[in-house]
Amino acid sequence: MNLEEFKKARVQGREELLSKIVEVFGKFKPVAIHQFGSGATSYKDEFSDLDIWFTFADEEIEAVIKNQNNISQKIAPVLVKHQSKSWSPLGGSATLIIHKTKFGLFQVDYYISKLSNTVIKPKAKLLYGRDVLKRGEWILDKDAKESHTLRKDISLLLCLIFIGIKGVVRGWRGPEFENNIKIVHKRLQNNYSKKISGRRIKLSFKLIYRLLADSNPLSSKSQKSAIQKIGQYARVVEGLYAG
Repeated sequence: MNLEEFKKARVQGREELLSKIVEVFGKFKPVAIHQFGSGATSYKDEFSDLDIWFTFADEEIEAVIKNQNNISQKIAPVLVKHQSKSWSPLGGSATLIIHKTKFGLFQVDYYISKLSNTVIKPKAKLLYGRDVLKRGEWILDKDAKESHTLRKDISLLLCLIFIGIKGVVRGWRGPEFENNIKIVHKRLQNNYSKKISGRRIKLSFKLIYRLLADSNPLSSKSQKSAIQKIGQYARVVEGLYAG
């Protein structure tokens, strides 16, 4: 596959995944589905992810959240999943998922929100339902305390590694994203295994491969599979873009 074929496949894959998301969630009759981020206006490039906000009636949201794992699998196989309490809408959920598709790996950020707590970002694009919801600043549960387990921290690190691949291609500068990786990697080292080497966190393909190697001994069987697939994806991207 050459670079142009890769770009075309990612654009097509992203559009098919978006259509599937709306189709599957639409069966659960949300009040509305909105897309935000760059995809609501114009995708930055072939690496842009999908950011989707689902609004459900208050009395229905609990059942949807409980069934979210099954819903996600109906959209596309789930490679890695990380849920964040502090980024969740009040009374809802926020989940970052890396899906496996025939076009490769894609990141989707799913936000599920109660109707009574929903405020939609001003530039969000309606995908389903009626565009009658309040626009403005999100109402997120930012004071919620995150819980940490080995499995959750490995999943979070794998998500950050995957995001970091596009960061290398885009030439991200500045410490903010690298600091997020540093915090999680240090927590793994301090809490779970002193065998993990300290790392100078400077975004690069070399760092990507080293972080994947660090994660592998501590990972579950499914996480080891994810490490392999993310590594394969990184090598493809490096081969196409590094030159």
